Amino acid sequence: ALSERCVRNWWLVLLHVQNYLSYRDMCLGHGWYLSADFQLFIISPFIILLIYKYGKKLLMIPAVLFLGTIIYVISASIVLDIEVPSPVARENYLDYIYYATHTRSGPWFLGIILGYFLYTIQGKKIGINSFINGFMWIFSISVLISVVFLQLGFFGAADTIHSGYHVSFLALHRNLWAVALCWIIFACQSLKTGGIIRWFLSLPQWQPISRMGL
Repeated sequence: ALSERCVRNWWLVLLHVQNYLSYRDMCLGHGWYLSADFQLFIISPFIILLIYKYGKKLLMIPAVLFLGTIIYVISASIVLDIEVPSPVARENYLDYIYYATHTRSGPWFLGIILGYFLYTIQGKKIGINSFINGFMWIFSISVLISVVFLQLGFFGAADTIHSGYHVSFLALHRNLWAVALCWIIFACQSLKTGGIIRWFLSLPQWQPISRMGL
């Protein structure tokens, strides 16, 4: 029962470590992602301060960590033969990929890189080829749509899908989503492109909602 789990593991919730130490017996299962967010929130200042002090050469830290998350998921998926519909494979998926912070941290590290880049170019006029600009917009929107629909296929008919698809999807879907969002943020903020998308995302009505997420 929930009450029994919370009697045993309430302190893991307060320390934000339940996604690693009690993921099979979580007190507040719906809040496991808060643990992942908090862990990333704790380590981020150290990385950001190093980059701020020593410059762009230390962007290699989040870049390597970003690639490391992809390599880890690929390796775990292949070694453990993770195909979600299988009961055993699903347990491995939950144990080694789903709840773990390090498998979800790629977009976070990519955000650090983007944040530094936006910081260094603030106030500067950025020019970019219109063809590249258009291509990146099409690519980003296509990625966002594809990830949504491929995910439906992944969980809806995954038992009929080749194992290579499982590996690729698990390793890349969050990270490609983040790449697409990074382009949209950069294009809207620095290039002032995006038309109705930029207008929509710039509406003041979003401000109260964004502050609630701090």
